[in-house]
Amino acid sequence: MRRAITTLALLLLGACASPDRQLLTLVERRLAFAPEVAWAKFQKNLPVYDPIREAAVLSGIEEKSTRDFFAAQMQASRHIQAKLITDWKNGSPLPGHPALDLQTQIRPSIDSIDLAQRGAIARGAKPPDQARIDQLAAELFEPVGKTNARIWSLDSR
Repeated sequence: MRRAITTLALLLLGACASPDRQLLTLVERRLAFAPEVAWAKFQKNLPVYDPIREAAVLSGIEEKSTRDFFAAQMQASRHIQAKLITDWKNGSPLPGHPALDLQTQIRPSIDSIDLAQRGAIARGAKPPDQARIDQLAAELFEPVGKTNARIWSLDSR
């Protein structure tokens, strides 16, 4: 049900916004999952970097600028995850909710966002570069590790 709502919201977003604006909104939405991914990885003692997952995300993307765009998002997400996990290991307060399941709850939502991003790019959106994605991440998590409550509440629950 939640995935259907997420997909419907993404479709409505695509109908209302220019492809460039839609793509930036989707980048923000994707980055907003970083704390949930970090929490799930922390709970299962998984590494931040998952080369198999990243290869799967990049699979089938031919255009260099699009590959670079997706790689940049994953790099920004890894940075956020690493910072949060380090903070938690050093005694920062832990999230007050159970971790969502990475495979069945978090990644399907991220995959829906990725699909919507590919659609926006196909409609002419220009993928932002690493610097712009890092800037968006910094705006969402000022400073990284102290999440914006607006973003933390955007999980798929």
